Amino acid sequence: MADPLLENIAANLLTLLNGVTTGNGYNQTLSVVRSKRTDWSDVYDRTPKNGNGLLYLVNLERMEAQGDDLQEDYTTARWTATFNLEVYVIESDDDTAVDTLINRVIGDVYKKIMTDPDLTGKTWDTVVSEVTRITGGPEYSGVLFTIEVPVRHDIADPYTQV
Repeated sequence: MADPLLENIAANLLTLLNGVTTGNGYNQTLSVVRSKRTDWSDVYDRTPKNGNGLLYLVNLERMEAQGDDLQEDYTTARWTATFNLEVYVIESDDDTAVDTLINRVIGDVYKKIMTDPDLTGKTWDTVVSEVTRITGGPEYSGVLFTIEVPVRHDIADPYTQV
């Protein structure tokens, strides 16, 4: 059976962010992964030690109905799916300030999301709604992005995009 629309959106977001590479004109190449373990052990094992950012897509944070637009003629469900993206900046050996590295990550991720806000036709108007700095002691710091993605599907079938 096919995946539901929400999984297709998550997969397209992951693919989009894998395009943040120096070869594509960005400041760094991000390693983009989704955890397959509830304890995130598979993600932590991949942490680079060379100063590159590590980005992973947190499972869906929440979904909320869009007010009175929940049903259009009782055929369409409309939701806003909120994804959290965490980018960790691991201390590097060069002389670049950590704040500079974080600012570059913010610019790169924001720019990349805005290159395809419809996530290859699966949604529309994807937005970065919040950016928060995170700190993990002296080992790393980074950024938490809150990404809001509109979702619209057949009211009786979350596999069918409308």
